[in-house]
Amino acid sequence: MNWAFWTSTHASALPVPELARLWMWLGWSVVLAALLLAVSNALSGRRENPGRPAFRSWLGTSKNRRERFECKADGAQRPRHIKEIGEEASTAQRSNRAAQQVFRGAWLVAALAVLWCALPGTLSPAYWLGLAFQSPSALTVALCLLSLIGHLTGTAGRETTPARRIRPHIVCATGLGLLLGWILLLDTLALLPVQFYVLGWSPAAVAVTFLVCTLLTLPGWLQSGTPMERWALPSVLLVFVALRLPSGNLWDALLDPCLWITLHGYALRAMVRWLRSNK
Repeated sequence: MNWAFWTSTHASALPVPELARLWMWLGWSVVLAALLLAVSNALSGRRENPGRPAFRSWLGTSKNRRERFECKADGAQRPRHIKEIGEEASTAQRSNRAAQQVFRGAWLVAALAVLWCALPGTLSPAYWLGLAFQSPSALTVALCLLSLIGHLTGTAGRETTPARRIRPHIVCATGLGLLLGWILLLDTLALLPVQFYVLGWSPAAVAVTFLVCTLLTLPGWLQSGTPMERWALPSVLLVFVALRLPSGNLWDALLDPCLWITLHGYALRAMVRWLRSNK
């Protein structure tokens, strides 16, 4: 085996410049569309339930919800009156109408985001986002695209897995993403004895990442996971190997600062939910 080839970082393939510029525009268009759609859905949900604090809703539990769980655990049952049943039916009808309005508005929000990014020069937000953050990682674009497709097709739903049944492959993927981000940060500050970022140019990094991604994606296929669990990582490797996007370095395809910060928030929310579920 030619170890010099697998560990070489000098003859790396770079993406076509025109394709890299197109990727920056398309990538930020998808990210911005998914972000605006998530904000619009959050605001519509806020209007449907104005009494629930937004931060508590983001954490996934509330005091009333815990009281309902305790009531069910104690076996206490209250008699349901006809008035309460009618109120629940009217609430369900309003929720269905609101869901249909959100579904129709999702297409409009996504189209407006893409058209906004298509504006020339400094009028486009993609120009300023690319100036500040360069191109988004392939994994960020894949996650946003899958989320966008789920909302536009009406297949996106709320998380149904209980907090105490944390999926191990999701925990491993989040932990590896956080670890990779911290290693790259230390490498940027020159606090590591070796240069870690340059290893992203070597073929060995692609081979190891392919093995790790296979292990992380396999449970999603065997357990009928979400499209994000099944397609996110394979699509990233396919785009990188075929087109070398976004920069030719593997770490840039797997992670970017925005995704790294989002992983911290996701890990914090999962930890709080797990702690609350064990009380």
